[in-house]
Amino acid sequence: MWEDQGEAGMDVPSGQVRVWTYGGPCEDAIELGEAGRSWHVRVYVSGREPVRELAEQEVPVHAERYLLQFWPA
Repeated sequence: MWEDQGEAGMDVPSGQVRVWTYGGPCEDAIELGEAGRSWHVRVYVSGREPVRELAEQEVPVHAERYLLQFWPA
């Protein structure tokens, strides 16, 4: 079901994360619950091929699906 995945570590001074996709920014920030922490994140994605095709003609909307998992570092 998921086409790709990746993991990373990140510092989050504000305690909030904003996500951008090919279609632009997501409307709401993700509240991680504690400012000034480091986090691990795992991201799964599907729908990348339709996005590539749509991006040649217009800004893709709702073509990708993501699952983000955060846990304290």
